[in-house]
Amino acid sequence: MHPPLTIKIFKRSISSFHFFGTTGYFFGLVLGVCLAYFTNLIIWPVLVCGITGAGVLFGLTYLYKKITGREDLVYYQHEIAILISCIIILYILKLPVLKYLDITLMGIGTFLAFGRVGCFSVGCCHGKPGKIGVKYTDAHVAEGFNPAFAGIPLFPIQLIESFCVLLTVSIGSYAILKGFSPGTALLIYTVIYGSVRFVLEYFRGDAERPYLLGFSEAQWTTFVIFTISIILTLNSVLPKYWWHLWSLPALVLLMIATAVKRNFSAIPTHKILHPKHVLEITNCLQALQNNQTVNGKILIAQTSLGLKISNGIIADANESSFHYTFSKDEKNKKNFHINKTVAKILADLIQTLKHPAIAFTIIEGQSDVFHIVFPVKTINSISETSKSEALKLRRSLRYLYN
Repeated sequence: MHPPLTIKIFKRSISSFHFFGTTGYFFGLVLGVCLAYFTNLIIWPVLVCGITGAGVLFGLTYLYKKITGREDLVYYQHEIAILISCIIILYILKLPVLKYLDITLMGIGTFLAFGRVGCFSVGCCHGKPGKIGVKYTDAHVAEGFNPAFAGIPLFPIQLIESFCVLLTVSIGSYAILKGFSPGTALLIYTVIYGSVRFVLEYFRGDAERPYLLGFSEAQWTTFVIFTISIILTLNSVLPKYWWHLWSLPALVLLMIATAVKRNFSAIPTHKILHPKHVLEITNCLQALQNNQTVNGKILIAQTSLGLKISNGIIADANESSFHYTFSKDEKNKKNFHINKTVAKILADLIQTLKHPAIAFTIIEGQSDVFHIVFPVKTINSISETSKSEALKLRRSLRYLYN
């Protein structure tokens, strides 16, 4: 499956990302107007908040691009900025802040639900590599997608988030229409979306996001938002619900459990399969792909964790095998040791990244060295130059079959 980069409307191609973003904004505004109408609120403040939201979105995006030189959209940052701006405007206009803030957040959620489909179409905010997933092409790379993951199945985390946000908006809108206390929809969205987003971060595969103490920026933002909402509830600014009061302790327990598991686990899977490290491995494989040897010496690439990788093709007249060797830099032993379990994790990753249709064999060497072999029955697809190089590699690696 290759997501379309463009959508044709009246024989005109439109960027999928911009189409879904615009559509989300339109339906978010329509939802806000409908909620205001059916709850007997004045409609024009909803439009003011909608225009404010658009202004803040474009303003922050422009400012970020001016400072960093690249365009980037971080949902939580924009949501917080929009809500603060709307609170100020509503307070100045002496309007019921919580009532309109509930409606505004439902509109923001609608925008996000459609926006994540736009993210899916271009490949931003993508999931981790997996056995089953969506593949992005060179056309996506030309539009800014990371070339390291082109052609690799990636878990469609954007669509999962989109569905969860739509469900959250539906629940929040129901609470508004049923006349629940002002601020209830805000708490519903905060707790449900925050919890979902926190968990989904474990399945994100884009490596550009900052991390602190093993948790992503979005996860820490969720923690801060939960904390602020609890404080506001205890000070009677927001309504009080048991499920909201328990949300922060539950989140803290999850963070503690995650930290304990990571620190006491014999196999640091979270380090090996961290998005940043997976990207490093992918880049290493790409660098080695056409340059297995130089002057008869096997090239070795290395990641920041000290994982050393080499690869090649072992071939004779009738069959070939793709061969990978993993070892650890002695200076980085403190990070992890390579054992059979780690070798299996790495082999599964290599299979996903490079050889999804080929079974592998793990061969244990000496001193924490492991070889991963992907046998292929024919080498007809291998160029004559590669065959010659492969035969040299086979002679140098003959000990594998002793």
